Amino acid sequence: MPVTFRRQDKLKFTVLEERIGLAITTGFNRLGEQLITSLQARSPVDRGTYRKGHKKRITGRGLKTTMRVYNSSSHAEWVEKGRKPNSKQPPPAVMLALVKRKGLGARAFSVKTRRAVSAGTIRTTDRKTGKRRTAGQSFLKQQKSIAFLIGRSIAREGIPALRQYLNLKTDEAARISAAITRIRNNIVALANA
Repeated sequence: MPVTFRRQDKLKFTVLEERIGLAITTGFNRLGEQLITSLQARSPVDRGTYRKGHKKRITGRGLKTTMRVYNSSSHAEWVEKGRKPNSKQPPPAVMLALVKRKGLGARAFSVKTRRAVSAGTIRTTDRKTGKRRTAGQSFLKQQKSIAFLIGRSIAREGIPALRQYLNLKTDEAARISAAITRIRNNIVALANA
């Protein structure tokens, strides 16, 4: 935000610089909260950690104060940029973590009997070794199967890009320009007082 003054004295390390920084920080706080609220309202409901991950960071001092709006979620890049169809499958460990976090394998159904199975009731025989698997091992196998199917679906169909941050400047242009004008007026009032 370039602002020019017609004063001869230097602003660095003065009370005026501190007041200007405070005016900018106050304006950025208000603008940042409005932008975060707007981003959260436009975020999909099913992506909870992404929706809650919108944050702002204000750094610098005086006229060098800057604000950065970002998402702290670990998968924010994939939600923002999307994933092309027919790309490679996401890592199995990540997909298994997703299945466990969402609780998708908590109530699985047996393919043979079509009855609901849970971690305590699955007991089958391993085809390769002929030994009986424990309930925990069978439950993990069910979860891995679900994770593989979700990953394969993502690889085939892709994930559509949300592009909230890319379009933020154009979508919120009126709000941003009004905030910049308000901040600029506060700075001019402080500098010319």
